[in-house]
Amino acid sequence: MRRKAVRWTLGAAGAIALATTVAERPSRVLAMVAPMQGDASRAAQLIASARGTDAAMCALAVRYLDNRFGGWGRVEHIPDATVEEWDLAVWASRQITEPDAVPVLSDALSDRDPCVRRVAARLLGRVAHPRALEAMLDRLGAEDAQTRQMAAIALGYAEKRDAVEPLLRNLVDDAAGVRTASAWALGEIEDPRATEALVRLLSEDPDPKVRRQAAWALGNMN
Repeated sequence: MRRKAVRWTLGAAGAIALATTVAERPSRVLAMVAPMQGDASRAAQLIASARGTDAAMCALAVRYLDNRFGGWGRVEHIPDATVEEWDLAVWASRQITEPDAVPVLSDALSDRDPCVRRVAARLLGRVAHPRALEAMLDRLGAEDAQTRQMAAIALGYAEKRDAVEPLLRNLVDDAAGVRTASAWALGEIEDPRATEALVRLLSEDPDPKVRRQAAWALGNMN
């Protein structure tokens, strides 16, 4: 694992992907230093940077994006970042407001790259606009199981009570990953309407990961 990549990873999500890009994909460097304007452009930039990131680096990027309770806007100073890199890192730590970012992130939920999907889910969930909720609910019914899983995760980040009923329906999804993500999202939303279904999931689901997530969700609501 490269020291430079590790340093960027611990700093900010965007910088993680940048380290991998500089080391392994020199052709992308020009895209990383161009000034970006608006949430849609920054979302596209960050999504492109996440593509190809290995599992360990992506896990650290996701860890950074998971720090959403009081963590947005409290990015530590990155002494060796350029102005453009710093701008992207700060943006990645905040809530998104422009609806133009929604289609970029929604499409990325079904991307072939697993890191792109994971990053997009966390960013879409923090878009403060009604179009984001519409997009997440639409993707929750996608044909592809991985897309449904990412949509459930995004809804957990959004913490919208309007998503409770659709998420409850996905607790009986054929894919264990979708059931796990839906249980987690319901635990994040903390709506008592989900209690009975989560108790049933805890006692009846054949997958141990799903049962563990149901137990966590129930505990998080108390």
